[in-house]
Amino acid sequence: MIDYLLIWKKIHGQLSNAEENELQEWIASDSKHAEYYARTLEYYKSGRDPRLLLKDDALANLKSGITFKKERDFKIWRYAAVILLLIFSGTILWLSIDNFSSSQLPDEELLTELSKNTGSVQLFTSGGEQINFDKDSVFSIDDEEAAVSALGNKIEYESKGNTKGKSAMNILVIPRGESFNLELADGTKVWLNSESVIKYPSKFADQIREVEFSGEAYFEVAKDANRPFILHSQSQELRVLGTSFNVTSYKDEDRILTTLIEGSVAIQPASGEQLILQPNEQSSLTKATGMIEKRTVEVENFIAWKDGIMHFDNMELHELLGRLSRWYDIKVEYENQAIRTKKFTGEIARYDDISEFLKMLEASGIVEFKLDKNVVTVK
Repeated sequence: MIDYLLIWKKIHGQLSNAEENELQEWIASDSKHAEYYARTLEYYKSGRDPRLLLKDDALANLKSGITFKKERDFKIWRYAAVILLLIFSGTILWLSIDNFSSSQLPDEELLTELSKNTGSVQLFTSGGEQINFDKDSVFSIDDEEAAVSALGNKIEYESKGNTKGKSAMNILVIPRGESFNLELADGTKVWLNSESVIKYPSKFADQIREVEFSGEAYFEVAKDANRPFILHSQSQELRVLGTSFNVTSYKDEDRILTTLIEGSVAIQPASGEQLILQPNEQSSLTKATGMIEKRTVEVENFIAWKDGIMHFDNMELHELLGRLSRWYDIKVEYENQAIRTKKFTGEIARYDDISEFLKMLEASGIVEFKLDKNVVTVK
């Protein structure tokens, strides 16, 4: 019994010693295993169209006599770029990666639209590839500046050592209803909430680490005294050396919130004086006026989303439903505009049924909802 993933990892040089031993034992245990493995390598290395595997009766008959850990159906496509392996629902797909010119990266308007839609998380690489992947994706990307791997809902970059020169940006888009984890080349970890866009290099330069972002994310910035980490987020710039903070910077919201968990962060508005945050403090920048202020907060209320919990404390209904609309991909319509500013306190687990949560709000006697597919009408 063998997991086909081991063969894929062998082809791509990603086997551990233990996995190598397991694969070799499987190959040696049966001549059919050895023949199947050899034929698979032959197709991969020859550059022949993988769809021919479906037409190879000998290989099909050979496969039928082999026991895999899960029953696999093979659907194989080949386009013009890197092959990646997706495993979901017991099915293996050799899926394509579309190519585009790196000079034709999506503009801000298109990125905003992509983040507001539903579907797969999308990665536009600096090398000109567009990758759409699902929660069970397993693949690696050929990048000259970093070793890149993705597993499930996480993608990791590991610098290949050279920090000279400026690296082109990758763009990662998290649509409605999704969340994602990213580890940058310097070890900085980022939890990305729904409807977010982040631009980052495969490697950072030797003097500075710069990232662009909109949406909501929690950052654990790797400490590096020689290279400040700068986050550009619409009308503000954050500068840190190593710290943990949360940024809420949606383009359709009036304010940018920055909440500091540990360390310190300097916030420079597009206009006005710099503001320094200490742990348990939150800044609020009003985009229309450029005014920024800070207050002390319970930080757990603002970072619990990364663990699938939304806390809301005295939050106006329109803001609360706006956040839920990103999590559950719902559209909110108001019959009663006066209810928009009513305030609520509580919490919701991300994967709970939203209809049950709406019933909880209705129990307050203040508001009434009608749920029709993905449209919530506030009465």
